[in-house]
Amino acid sequence: MIEKIEKLDAILLRHGSVMVAFSGGADSAFLFYRANALLQKNCLAAIADSPSLPRHELASAIAFAKSINGQLEIIQTAELENPDYASNPSNRCFFCKKELFLAMSKLAAEKGFATLAYGENADDISQFRPGRDAAMQAGVIAPLQSAGLTKEEIRQASRDAGLPTSEKAASPCLASRVPHGMTITKKILASVEKGEALVRGMGFSVFRLRHHGNSTVLELGQEELKRWDTAAEHSLKEKILALGYSDFTVATQPYGTTQTQQLATP
Repeated sequence: MIEKIEKLDAILLRHGSVMVAFSGGADSAFLFYRANALLQKNCLAAIADSPSLPRHELASAIAFAKSINGQLEIIQTAELENPDYASNPSNRCFFCKKELFLAMSKLAAEKGFATLAYGENADDISQFRPGRDAAMQAGVIAPLQSAGLTKEEIRQASRDAGLPTSEKAASPCLASRVPHGMTITKKILASVEKGEALVRGMGFSVFRLRHHGNSTVLELGQEELKRWDTAAEHSLKEKILALGYSDFTVATQPYGTTQTQQLATP
């Protein structure tokens, strides 16, 4: 892994100044950390802020940037105003990333940053990632992937560096809780965010609250499903229904299984 980190560093140094697309997740956080350590004032991270981003994720991203003394720019994006995104096709992420990279390109030109980078890793290359197409079209590089760093290697390197994101679970945008083909609105995203905040307030961290029109389904991680009980479900159901849903259920299979993945995207 040391050789891969060295390769990553060489890539970043070769580009001289880099603007990192920062989502707050483990991959982009590690990329931001390395770029900031090497390039300092020649490193800038940018995070897209829109109704698709939970407020707690934005707060965590800001806190991370401060913890490494890194520069962070918050970019307001309007992907929901694009019908191609709001209609929620299977390649929805393409339109989101296209919007972000366009905004980052403009900011980079204003501030004199030569290169845009994002946090795709070596494992991602085998997966369906519409955002990759947007990155390629915009000329955005993927240093982690180019260096051959896998997800687990990034987590281990983050542990070694003492980064708080080393064990952070994947947290895709709120739009991922809505099945493809169902139109995404600010109201839906707000309801999902409020519902997930209730679940998080109960002490759970690995879960998804899936929106299905008037009903919603909670998927819990394997370990968290083991400690779920009827009392918790009864308490939460009342609060979820108060958000405007007519029905609330808890999936019997853990989050991430084939059965639950059929309900909506990860």
